[in-house]
Amino acid sequence: MLMSSQQQQQQQQQQQQQQQQQQQQQQQQQQQQQHQQVQQQLQQQHPHHHYHHQQQQQQQQQQQQQQQQQQQQYC
Repeated sequence: MLMSSQQQQQQQQQQQQQQQQQQQQQQQQQQQQQHQQVQQQLQQQHPHHHYHHQQQQQQQQQQQQQQQQQQQQYC
């Protein structure tokens, strides 16, 4: 009985740690999205300037973060 109760406690602790990590990553994604919005506004104000390259880089970063989230969930 003692053994089983100890195991349950350990599992709960691991779950809490995973949730904390996910929250941190979500915050990072929100920051990047805000940055994208600023660049889109710049495009609207100055249609002659080309920001396409910068936007592509940001999209790649977001994809990388999403992959990290999935990996942590499976751990």
